[in-house]
Amino acid sequence: MRIDDEIATLTHSQVGTDSGGLAIGLELIGNPGLSKKNPLERHYRDVLCSRIHTPQNDAICLSLGKSALKITT
Repeated sequence: MRIDDEIATLTHSQVGTDSGGLAIGLELIGNPGLSKKNPLERHYRDVLCSRIHTPQNDAICLSLGKSALKITT
């Protein structure tokens, strides 16, 4: 596995873990968790925004699949 693949795998895994954990935290807190005064709100927005910035999950999965199957393009 290349270094790029390792970083992409870590990014994919971390974003999923972070968004899930923050979603549970916000669910437990309820509506006050979505207030701009609550630090969780900012963290949650940051994690959600990280999903749309490069590399996106579909590109990561495609790259890892090609690497695993030793496909070059």
